[in-house]
Amino acid sequence: MLDIFVVSPYRDERAGVTGNRVHEAAKYVAELTRKGKVCYSTVSAMHHVSVRFDLPTSWEYWKKHCEAMMANAYEVHVLCLDGWEQSEGVQAEIEIAKMFNKKIQYVKKVGQK
Repeated sequence: MLDIFVVSPYRDERAGVTGNRVHEAAKYVAELTRKGKVCYSTVSAMHHVSVRFDLPTSWEYWKKHCEAMMANAYEVHVLCLDGWEQSEGVQAEIEIAKMFNKKIQYVKKVGQK
């Protein structure tokens, strides 16, 4: 069982934004792991796989994957990075977390809750 499933925005057409989001998600996962938490972020764990093997980046493609991982977590942390409120995937994952009755924490800045 995962302690924490980390949700964060991913895709963006502006140069460097997606890479920054991946970095921030990985940084947060590292912080949680350093504290002894077992956690998972699809953005940080699967970005390199998606890029290297030309997988789709749409929410529809990753929905099943995210649902399965979230179902096995005690709680969900939402990284409130730029664009999180407009992100189709983030908003859908919040609704899934509510459906699974997961505790949800909104993380305003990596390193702070």
